[in-house]
Amino acid sequence: GEEGDGVPRERRDKAHIFEGYDVILTTYAVLSSEVHYSTKTPYAFRRRKRYGIPETPLLTTRFWRVVLDEAQEVESPVRASALMARRIEAEHRWCVTGTPIGKRQLEDIYGLFLFLRLTPYDYERCYKTNLQDPYKEGDRGPLLTVLRRLMWRHSKRHITTELVLPPLREEIVRLRFSAIEDENYRRVEQRVRNMVLSAAHSGHLSDRDSLQALDPLRLACCNPGVSEASGTQVMKLSLFGKLMC
Repeated sequence: GEEGDGVPRERRDKAHIFEGYDVILTTYAVLSSEVHYSTKTPYAFRRRKRYGIPETPLLTTRFWRVVLDEAQEVESPVRASALMARRIEAEHRWCVTGTPIGKRQLEDIYGLFLFLRLTPYDYERCYKTNLQDPYKEGDRGPLLTVLRRLMWRHSKRHITTELVLPPLREEIVRLRFSAIEDENYRRVEQRVRNMVLSAAHSGHLSDRDSLQALDPLRLACCNPGVSEASGTQVMKLSLFGKLMC
């Protein structure tokens, strides 16, 4: 059944579903989908909706602490998951990430400030004027001062005593190709060599491209049937063997 506002009763009954739990785990995919069950939906409608929007339980509860693991997932302010994460009410807000700065560089930090509700720097103009622009012009002091107050950085030396790992051992085992595998590898190697030399001659070869060019050779060692070079799939060993006979 439905209430007077058109919200399904079973959905309304779930509004307080979290009350009996101490810890709630969810995913960014769930956050993205739950944004459609928010009265603050980001989508505008020309006409008033006929049926009410059932409020997501995530917004009917005030949490003691909200922790975002892999917080770089909310660095883009326009993502549905980021919108939903910012709307969740909590006494404390934490971000856990190993890559706080990604492709968008300093703009990524602003996305984290938005979630943390770090007033006044959760306002874009204030963030850019007081932190981002000075940093780009060579004055790193303001941004670093703010980050030092917020960040708790761990390195390997901080947790060495907590990890009980066996000693690292490196062992090199050299394998010999069969005749078919050797011929297949040499063909892949020649294709890769020609591709790299051609790119280097044209001046379009970067360090990243050089490393990616080695992928077909690694695949040829592990599974010749799936290795690729220059976009051409290398034939499976069974077929290659028949042609060699």
